[in-house]
Amino acid sequence: SRVIKFYFDPISPYAYFAKEAMKRTFPKDVLKNNIVYKPVLFAGLLNHHKQLGPAEIELKRIFTYEYTSWVAHKHGYPFKFPVNHPFNPLPLLRGCIAAKSTSEAVDDILQFVWKDGKPATKEFEKDLLHLFETKYNVKPEDFSSADVKNELRSNGEEAVKEG
Repeated sequence: SRVIKFYFDPISPYAYFAKEAMKRTFPKDVLKNNIVYKPVLFAGLLNHHKQLGPAEIELKRIFTYEYTSWVAHKHGYPFKFPVNHPFNPLPLLRGCIAAKSTSEAVDDILQFVWKDGKPATKEFEKDLLHLFETKYNVKPEDFSSADVKNELRSNGEEAVKEG
């Protein structure tokens, strides 16, 4: 059986679209057993390649916001742009890793942002912590554990190495 590595950052609506498309394409057992979910910090990849993010370039930001709304509508993906974007995705990335980066955890995180329109900001911190604690038994201190931070860093390095 083959394994697919899915590198993603929940700051990107394209990560949400990709996961939604995978759910329509692959059976649940493939999503669970044949895809390895790898949270990465998009900003780290941009820095490595010495590039700005789409939200940092005014016209590209506007185009991206409009285009992603169109893509969501075209494919029937529930979509609500987060009230604050860009935002710091570290709590979502670390929470995902602490929740073992399962297919379900990735779905929950991407839907938290792109279906429910909730970025990882102070305003939604309580909702985010509640999700991780109740569903995945992830405690607030797990977000900042050395193992979680190291795995996030390692995922980014691996993504860069693999191109």
